[in-house]
Amino acid sequence: MFTVVICSRDEHRFRNAAEMYRRLLADKTVEVIRVADARSLAEGYNRALSHSHGELLIFSHDDLKILAPDFAGRLESYLDRFDVVGVAGTTRLVHPRL
Repeated sequence: MFTVVICSRDEHRFRNAAEMYRRLLADKTVEVIRVADARSLAEGYNRALSHSHGELLIFSHDDLKILAPDFAGRLESYLDRFDVVGVAGTTRLVHPRL
């Protein structure tokens, strides 16, 4: 089971991010936790962690777009080899790469 934690004060941005993760992880069990009143990202993520049920955790901003249609498979493949996976983004990406 995946738990996606999104710190977001904006309902529209949260809804878009949650829908994106549900679509990308459609064949997985997904729990989405919103923290709307975080004092900081770290505080919000830590607070949500204590309420999560997933074995695999995704801590996410509310303004990202994942372009890789095979995101779930890639993520699981990386998590088979590594304990922690970090993702860096850009506003100039044309298409996803490995």
